[in-house]
This record gives sequence, structure tokens and C-alpha cells, in this order.
Amino acid sequence: MKSSWTKRCFILKVVGNRYDDSCTTAIVAAPNPYPTDTGCTGAGAAYVSKRVNGTWMQEAYLKPPNGGKSDGFGTSVSISGTTLVIGAPYEDSCSTAVINGAGPYPDDKDCNNAGAAYVFSKVDDEWALVAYLKNPNAHRNFFGDSVSIDGDTIVVGCYSESDCGPVTFERVGGAWERRPPPLVTSTQA
Repeated sequence: MKSSWTKRCFILKVVGNRYDDSCTTAIVAAPNPYPTDTGCTGAGAAYVSKRVNGTWMQEAYLKPPNGGKSDGFGTSVSISGTTLVIGAPYEDSCSTAVINGAGPYPDDKDCNNAGAAYVFSKVDDEWALVAYLKNPNAHRNFFGDSVSIDGDTIVVGCYSESDCGPVTFERVGGAWERRPPPLVTSTQA
């Protein structure tokens, strides 16, 4: 049996850094200087790089608009085409909403380590936050500890499985929507 490998060329890569300490809540396009403040220990960040003529070049520095100290933004990252999802499992908002577009995004800090996931898309050569995803149960479950995107489907996981199984979101008409959990049936008698 003959097997074949297909060479894949990656032109974008994303690296999360949950230990970034900047309080900046903006997208900074490279080569602009990155924030130098360090007042938000563990707020996190994501760095987007693009391959140009065989060399990786920093393209953007991403932060959430409602980020805060110890949110861990960038703990998990996943990219599909020009859409990426970034987890912040220590984000503390009690919101259970899926918010599409420019917000406003909740900034309460009343549900310790509820977690969130943020969806960014590249439009007209600029990165923009297009959605804020939350678990329907805003409990201390570290939602966003793991994230995965494939086309128009995102799956977000939690560290604490007893409170949260994987939550699926689907892009429908340009907006992200939470999907009901799959029906699980038992075959045991």
C-alpha cells in the first residue's frame, strides 16, 4: 500500500501567552510598539504572525476589550483560515451570552474563573473581534481551557468537566450561535 504526503504551507500562526501582564485592551497591529505596562499580571495576549517570503513576521498583538488581571487570555488558541478563537479560562464575567460584533462586552468580575472564548477574524487586512462566547452555566468551570475551530464550527471545553462538557458554536449568516448539546443515549440495559 503506497501512502503519500501532501505538503502544507502555513501562512498564519498564532501563539497565546497567558502570562502577558499588559492591561491594554486593544488589537495592536505590528510593527507598532507593544504595551509596556505590567499592571495586569496574567491578563494574557495572543500574537499573530504571517509568513512573508519564508520569514515569520509579527502581524498583530491581540487582547480582549474586557480583559483583566489573571484572565489567562491566550491559554488556548485555534485558527481556521482567517478566523481564530482564543480561550481565557480565568475570565470572571457572569455573562452567559453569545455576543456578536463590537459589543459592549461585560466587564463584571463576579463569577471567579467562569471563562470565555473570543473569536477574531481578519477583514480587509485587519484583525477584529467578532464574537464573545460564554458557557450557558457561568460557574467556576474554566470555560475556554481548550478551544478548536474548523470552518464554521467552534468547540470550547472546560477544565472542570463536571460543570461543563464541550460547548459547540456554529457560524450562521456571519453570526456565532451556541448549539444544543448532543443527545446522549445509553445502550446499557
